[in-house]
Amino acid sequence: MTNASNLSLDQLKRAVLIKEQLTNLENQLSSLLGGKAPAAAPAVKPGGMSAAAKAKLSAMAKARWAKIKAGNNKPSAAKPAAPASPAAKPAGLSEAARKKISDAAKARWAKVKAGSKTAPSAKKVVSALKAAAPKAAAPARKPMTAAQKAKIAATLKARWAKIKAGKSGGKK
Repeated sequence: MTNASNLSLDQLKRAVLIKEQLTNLENQLSSLLGGKAPAAAPAVKPGGMSAAAKAKLSAMAKARWAKIKAGNNKPSAAKPAAPASPAAKPAGLSEAARKKISDAAKARWAKVKAGSKTAPSAKKVVSALKAAAPKAAAPARKPMTAAQKAKIAATLKARWAKIKAGKSGGKK
């Protein structure tokens, strides 16, 4: 038997017509013999959704949007939503905890502002701490000899010559 994907459109139409004729003949035969006709399976694509199910979902969505547009945006009984609040609350903090944190912050700022008239600035404090900290003396370095300087200079010249040769040689 050939694969249905290899058939032309006319051949597929003819196959569908024959299949319908077979179904009709089977129904006639079963009615003559007194038996029940085999129940036809609902036409549903594998992994798809029937037209009736699509229509039902569409109607439900339209009803939801109609409610929202009408200003009746109360949640349905199936989906209880969180109460709407004018200001977003930080997650996990009660009203009392937020007030306590706010009061503590206000008290700290009041201290800072009251003490700023006599207290030195933060920059002055940091610079004073740095000056007071003992510095570890770096180990004394030996000065470079002339031979070491010449060796470094020669290495750098060779590196630059290589780079320039690569740039000019590659471009045309």
